[in-house]
Amino acid sequence: AGALTGVIALEENAGLGLIVAGASGGELESGRVAAAGGFAVGKVTFFASASALSSNGWIPVSSDQRGAADDAVTLDAHNAAIRVQGEPAPGTTAVARFSVYDERRHSGLVGAGSRSTGHAVSVTLAHPQQGQAMGWRLQGWMRKTDFSSVFVRVLAGRVSTLPANHQFTTPALGWGVTAALRGSSGFMDWEIGTDMRFTEGESRENFQFVSGEFVQNRVAGGRTFVGGLYAEGARRDGPWLFTAGVRADEWRSSNGHLVQKSRSTGVVSLRIDPPDRSGIVPTARAGLRRDFADGFYARAAAYAGFRSPTLNELYRPFRVGNNVTIANAALDPERLYGFELGAGRQGTVLSWNATAFANTLESAISNVTIGMGPGVFPNAGFVPAGGTLAQRQNAGDIEAVGFEFDAHWQFAPNATFDAGVLAVDATVDGGSQAPQLTGKRPLQAPRWSVTGGVTVMPVDRLTVSFNLRYESARFVDDRNTITLPAATKFDARIGWTVAPMIVAYIAGDNIFDAQIATTEGGGIVSHDAPRMIRAGLLFAR
Repeated sequence: AGALTGVIALEENAGLGLIVAGASGGELESGRVAAAGGFAVGKVTFFASASALSSNGWIPVSSDQRGAADDAVTLDAHNAAIRVQGEPAPGTTAVARFSVYDERRHSGLVGAGSRSTGHAVSVTLAHPQQGQAMGWRLQGWMRKTDFSSVFVRVLAGRVSTLPANHQFTTPALGWGVTAALRGSSGFMDWEIGTDMRFTEGESRENFQFVSGEFVQNRVAGGRTFVGGLYAEGARRDGPWLFTAGVRADEWRSSNGHLVQKSRSTGVVSLRIDPPDRSGIVPTARAGLRRDFADGFYARAAAYAGFRSPTLNELYRPFRVGNNVTIANAALDPERLYGFELGAGRQGTVLSWNATAFANTLESAISNVTIGMGPGVFPNAGFVPAGGTLAQRQNAGDIEAVGFEFDAHWQFAPNATFDAGVLAVDATVDGGSQAPQLTGKRPLQAPRWSVTGGVTVMPVDRLTVSFNLRYESARFVDDRNTITLPAATKFDARIGWTVAPMIVAYIAGDNIFDAQIATTEGGGIVSHDAPRMIRAGLLFAR
């Protein structure tokens, strides 16, 4: 539940001894170190990983537009994790994992920055299916996070900034459980299960900066829950594979609150207690695949999914420069309905996959412009000239049809070529909720995305790779009034195997120093990172 278009399965590397380690450094005063490895004590194995990354960054606004208000975007991030695995009973695996992170960013404006911290723990018990004996899985997890940020507003001419609000803490807690049974009957493999996710959190901030201090305080937050039951099955009959699944989920948002008061007197100026909301959403999916000779296959799938709004969307306002976005406790879940047809080939020299799809996203949650600065707005405060006021809304439906293609070709014994193409024609139908958006494209959604890469080994121990990514023009805003131009980014890497399992390399990101626009507000364009050359050493086995 909550994965509108599917999931990506990530498997943590594991093993005894040092598995991977690396260090790199380069332009923008960037550096990174990371390592992972494991050891065993009797029948219990331990696996740990850690990394640290820092960069003094770049000023995203181009030199002809920037002023004294502009500063570099920077990053300083650390994370670590440890996993313990054992076998408390024959055939049963127990795994416990703990992770922690701390990330500090500067947002590119003088005085603006953020810090994110958190830790997570999970415990899993699993007994795999063996023949006709059923398998089972039980997991519990908890994640606790915090976030603080200082937002600023930019003065005319970008001569300086002034504090706009200070979200000094946004504590959030999430936890959940999953349980499943897996087995086989005479004609199919099946799994039934349940999963539940609970979250709660608050945004606590000071705002309305007057005479050198914040005069107002705001606390907003609430709780969410998503939980359901599912059943799925798969049957293989010769070259045919059939899959199907059904779910029924309850979603709920509760305990919503927003309280604004004077910091000096404690007098409450605004209190909103939105009503609790809930619902039940049934979803299903089905798939069919047919294998042919020489690795060819064809497939079809139909699916439905939903995503309930997050705590941020329901309760947390935020600000970027002079643009303000407010939350909306009345949001409904997004619902997706889709169908796709695909074909491909899996081969040792050439593999490819092509898919055509049509999707409808109902009640799409989007940031909808509801006001322009300068002005004072309810629940938002003052929006400066050139700024916009947006609210998260169920902005009608999005119809998307498209085509995607990817291929891997080993065109020589020591040379490969990879390519991918995604073409999407997406249109908003705002309906009665947002009629002004009807016929518009979703924001930040290019029609074309193309990737390509070549990796060659011209001589023994030397590896050279080139990669590009192209994205066509896209819109920054929901009204499609601001267009970001198309952009192409080239990356390159040269690696030399200095010893078994050890590679020294030089890499260049955006080697042609393309100006890649990422957003625009008030006529000021922000850009992605410029060219960055870095060198490093990597050990992997």
